[in-house]
Amino acid sequence: MNNVPQPWFETQRIRADLYCITEPFYTWENRANLGLIKDRDADLLIDTGLGVSSLKLYLAELLDKPLKVVASHVQR
Repeated sequence: MNNVPQPWFETQRIRADLYCITEPFYTWENRANLGLIKDRDADLLIDTGLGVSSLKLYLAELLDKPLKVVASHVQR
């Protein structure tokens, strides 16, 4: 991962409890959009990105509760 631009992810705060996370260095046609919804008891992440860079490390600063994850689609 040494050749991966940092930061790989970009976060846009939509409102206090909703974030859109993208991978702006990846080609636009295949770029993943991840949704992070912050709730009282847990946070919900919708999709996990392309796996080019560590999402876990990136999200560490945004998360303060248990995380639940939903994959809206998977590629085989």
